[in-house]
Amino acid sequence: MASAVLLLNAGLPKQTLWAVKLIAAVTGAGGFSLLCAAIQHSSMLSRIGRDSLVFYAVNALSLNVAKLAMFRFLGIDATRWSFAGQLGMGIITTAFAMAVMTVVGAVIQRYLWWSVGKPRPVLSPVRGSALR
Repeated sequence: MASAVLLLNAGLPKQTLWAVKLIAAVTGAGGFSLLCAAIQHSSMLSRIGRDSLVFYAVNALSLNVAKLAMFRFLGIDATRWSFAGQLGMGIITTAFAMAVMTVVGAVIQRYLWWSVGKPRPVLSPVRGSALR
């Protein structure tokens, strides 16, 4: 953001810079409001928001696991790739890390619910169980 304002500052008179900052602030607030509205309609984004404590806690671990799996175990060396290839590999690695976070989050929500301050989950009875 600051670099964009500096670039605009080079070609704009200082008297109009406040207008650019105002437009950027209103656009950012509007974009954030639209994101909040989108979260209500997206089950994946809604789950991430609801379980965000787990996602924050395991983010670094899952990203390191994803990088280890992609680059060490699979032997991928993306250091000489083009920018687009590195960007694509970064997106794939991040998506894999999110999948790891989702699995770990489900385990924590189911079995370690007390560690994140949630009430005990209500488990549905197993069909055909002798316990009724």
